[in-house]
Amino acid sequence: SIRERNDYEEQVDREKQVPAVQLNVIQLLADISVAVKKPEVADMILPSLIESLDEGDASIPHSLRVQLLDAVSRIATLGFEKSYRETVFLMTRGYLSNISTLGSVENKAPVPKSRTEHVETLAAGFLTIASGLMNTKLRADYR
Repeated sequence: SIRERNDYEEQVDREKQVPAVQLNVIQLLADISVAVKKPEVADMILPSLIESLDEGDASIPHSLRVQLLDAVSRIATLGFEKSYRETVFLMTRGYLSNISTLGSVENKAPVPKSRTEHVETLAAGFLTIASGLMNTKLRADYR
């Protein structure tokens, strides 16, 4: 029944909840990278965030995905070539993959909510980079 399915979905959501400490650490790492503004710091922090984001994809909880994408997007706005390119590549690959899956003609099944949220979250990450990127060369390249 519908009620049982909703109860099951709520139970799954509760199981996927992310500890506040983990979310705060991700935010703190992004804040440190942005405050220090040194490529070495960004290059040290970003790979672990990208790895977490890349490995988890649509299976990780929405709150964690949002926090990870926000963190990597904010670090990319610093304009350090390596971290910027890694972030944009990862996000573009994820976005194109999700869009092709969503738009597939053969795929008649309803789109899972997590997949739709993932696409929307990626779009928000692109907006963060576009609005915060100060390096004029990379800004022209981003367009």
